[in-house]
Amino acid sequence: MKKILALFSAMLFIGITGCTIKTDNANQEATGKEAEPTKAIVNKCTYSVNNATAKLYWTAYKHTQKAEVKGIMDSIVLTNTTKDENILSAIKGTSFSIFPNSVNSNDEGRDKKIRENFFGNMENTDIIRGSIIELNNDTQAQIEVTLNGQTVTLPATMVVNNDIIQLRCEINFNNWETTKALSELNKACEEKHTGIDGKSIFWPEAKILVEVNTIKECL
Repeated sequence: MKKILALFSAMLFIGITGCTIKTDNANQEATGKEAEPTKAIVNKCTYSVNNATAKLYWTAYKHTQKAEVKGIMDSIVLTNTTKDENILSAIKGTSFSIFPNSVNSNDEGRDKKIRENFFGNMENTDIIRGSIIELNNDTQAQIEVTLNGQTVTLPATMVVNNDIIQLRCEINFNNWETTKALSELNKACEEKHTGIDGKSIFWPEAKILVEVNTIKECL
C-alpha cells in the first residue's frame, strides 16, 4: 500500500510540474517574444542662473603681514544668461556689472574712503563690467574685467556645490593701472593701514569669490 501511495505522489508531482512548464511556454508563444525588463525613466534637466541671488565677496590686505580686510559688494547684476543641460555651461558668456558704491565692509567710515579715495580716483568706475568668456574645463574659466578704463583677462576656478556655482579668482589692481587710487586710499586710511612695524601698506592684491545660484528644471 505504501508503495502505491509513493508512486501516486510521484506521478502527481510530475504532472503538476509538467503543467507549469507547459503554461509558461504557452504564454511565451502567445506573445511571440520574451518579456523585456522595465526601463528606468530618466528626467531631462536644464540649469539657468538665478540673477537675484548672485553674491560677491572680497578679501583685501593691509599691513606688512597682510592682515585680511573682508567685505562684500551689495549690488551685482548678471546679464546674457542662458539655459543648459550642463550646470557650468549655463554661466558661459554671462556678463556682470558690479557697483562700487555698494561696497560693504561693515565699517561705514572705511567704505566711504574706499568709494571716494579708491574708486573715486579711477576712470569710468561707476560700474565695473566683465564677463565669463571661456570655460577651459570643469574647474577652470577665463574672466574678462573692465576697471579704470582697462580690460584685463584673468583665470578663475569653479566649484559646484548643491547647484551653487562658486567662482574664485585672485587679482592685482596694478594690472588696471590703479597706482594713484591705491596711494590715495592708503593716505586716507594711513592710521588703520599702519602695522606694528610702523609701515603703512595697503596691498594691491585681493581675492574675489562670486556665488551664483542656479535654477534646476526637469521634464
